[in-house]
Amino acid sequence: MVHLPDPSQPAGRSPEKLRAGPTLLRELIDMIDDAVIVTSADLSAPGPYIEYVNAAFERMTGYSSDEVIGRSPRFLQGAGTNRAELDRMHRELSLGARFAAEIVNYRKDGTPFVIEWRVKALHDEDGGLAGWLSVQRDITSERRAIEEQRRLAREVDHRAKNALALVQGIVRLTRAEQPQQYAEAVQGRVDALATAHALLSETSWRAVALKRLVDAELARIEHDGKACIDGPDVELPPGLVQPVALLLHEMVSNAVKHGALSASDGQLLVDWAVDNSELVLGWKERGGPSPPAERPRGFGLPMIKAIASRQLGGKIVLDWSADGLSAELRVPLRRTRNTA
Repeated sequence: MVHLPDPSQPAGRSPEKLRAGPTLLRELIDMIDDAVIVTSADLSAPGPYIEYVNAAFERMTGYSSDEVIGRSPRFLQGAGTNRAELDRMHRELSLGARFAAEIVNYRKDGTPFVIEWRVKALHDEDGGLAGWLSVQRDITSERRAIEEQRRLAREVDHRAKNALALVQGIVRLTRAEQPQQYAEAVQGRVDALATAHALLSETSWRAVALKRLVDAELARIEHDGKACIDGPDVELPPGLVQPVALLLHEMVSNAVKHGALSASDGQLLVDWAVDNSELVLGWKERGGPSPPAERPRGFGLPMIKAIASRQLGGKIVLDWSADGLSAELRVPLRRTRNTA
């Protein structure tokens, strides 16, 4: 049986204060935030056996001291516990060395948590091994923060590479007779990508609401309420955000230059829905000029088709009727293609 050591006895201390020493020490240990466990000396299964835990252990694991005294700490381990680290602990402690590691344990409710674990030997008055003192600190939040930083770094790198691929496609597919027109067309498309990039940054490179993308693109133009949107809350996965933003830019630019938004009485309706894990984006222009016999050369049709098929893995159908342009874009929400 391991006993917590008594504090040293200064000269002149009364016997009553001496007897209060172990109690005071326990109270101090119970005040710290790290879990403290004292076990018996035998490391062989089914031991060692828990002889003492502090209040922090109870808070950390959900077990009361009455539930764990006499049990082996092995019951805290589970499927996610690194067996190799446990074997290393057994080897090092058998040689009398201290042990330190990070390992996964499990709370009473079954949830895993990561601990920073340190173990050292406790000795009796004759110097013999009396047991083991284990100090454990819950570092789950710290590890999650580190993993989130790594995820963000990977996502930023991936999105940056995808944006560069999109820019290469923009430069390759942009057509204009005059250098100034070419520069303006490229700049508008890059600006649309930059807006998508900013929205992704705001959401820590996670999903972005489709409505925010549509609103951002319409905010670039003067439409005096001629453009309306309608649709449920739809969150776009990160891989869809930049291509969808670029496609919306192409559609809006065409409506301003050649379609409904170029006419005083023109109207544009953008709506969307989700159908069997597919995003269905509708586009209806009414009240604009009659469609020309030949499609305007400035309309980025090759860009739109390339984005829909190659970047989004979807399909877009465009219909120029006497009433104006109608289009339907279908994009799988669970599958993203990232080739330029």
